[in-house]
Amino acid sequence: MSEPTEEDLRFGILSLPRGISDRIEPEPISGCWLWSAGLGSGGYGSLYVDRRNVRAHRYVYEFFRGAIPPGLVIDHLCRVRSCVNPAHLEVVTDRENILRGEGLSAQWFRSEVCRFGHRDWKTSEGKRKCRTCANQRNAEYRRRQPPEFHAQRVEECRAWRRRKALEARG
Repeated sequence: MSEPTEEDLRFGILSLPRGISDRIEPEPISGCWLWSAGLGSGGYGSLYVDRRNVRAHRYVYEFFRGAIPPGLVIDHLCRVRSCVNPAHLEVVTDRENILRGEGLSAQWFRSEVCRFGHRDWKTSEGKRKCRTCANQRNAEYRRRQPPEFHAQRVEECRAWRRRKALEARG
């Protein structure tokens, strides 16, 4: 089965079951199909199908495009939560959906500087850290430690290096 074209979808409201199509109002400027019935949490359209409450955009997407694969979610490309136009909906991972949004996680992900304005990012294990801030935190930590703490740590490091050198030789 091939993907429906934009034109197929534009006139597709009429192919939906009557109780569903009556609740959709096309918005001509944006192309959104706005759900005019009940809105659930977060402004998403909701309806009852077979005695179950389902999200309207998921129902319409599955009607036109088929089942949503497990572990994936629907992203509104138009950013209008009450839109049910399948041309404005895309199946993505939850992570991708969050990073495309405008929440704090997405803003942080797209930022080029840390909260103190440094541009010294380091990425490891999927996490970003500012090297400048890390160096400042470490220096402050070392400054607060008593002098004997440093001597003990230096001796521990030297002993570890000696053990590793002996293991390598032997």
